[in-house]
Amino acid sequence: MAWKNQLDFVSLGSRGIRGSKKVPKSCIESAEYIIQCYANGKLLDWKAGDSREPHVYAHFGNKSINISDTANFHLSASGLKDYAFTGLPVEGQGLICLNKTKKDLGYNMHLGAVVAVNAEDGKVLISNMMEQAHMAVSLTTIEYIEISSVTEFITLNFGDDGPASYALGLLDL
Repeated sequence: MAWKNQLDFVSLGSRGIRGSKKVPKSCIESAEYIIQCYANGKLLDWKAGDSREPHVYAHFGNKSINISDTANFHLSASGLKDYAFTGLPVEGQGLICLNKTKKDLGYNMHLGAVVAVNAEDGKVLISNMMEQAHMAVSLTTIEYIEISSVTEFITLNFGDDGPASYALGLLDL
């Protein structure tokens, strides 16, 4: 396969693809960090609690949310509509699944940032970090999944019922 990446979050060597850089072990912080690294054209230093520029936004069909500067942004999920995707996000962009059902507007979401693209078939490698509840966020080698559609990001993380419960948005600047 013809995988390509601009920043080396994953190694695309002859031994296959593997994570090569450390990112925050949090879906929110890792996606934000990766997108900010792409915007700055280099790997940035990361420390818990530090803010970086530029801010990252979650764009939905009817609303945009600054995830870098909005505390508890997940509480704004009621009534969200899916972003009108025309394809997969590119390197330096990402995806957000945000629970939009009235039964559960708690901390119920997942975010990922694209770190490599396959030039032959258009598939992408997207970060897939998850932290343990009530644990301090630390750095760890990136984990990722391969997807061929935006809804696949939801179903791989939340099952077949995911698309009905989650609004799907684009992470970008």
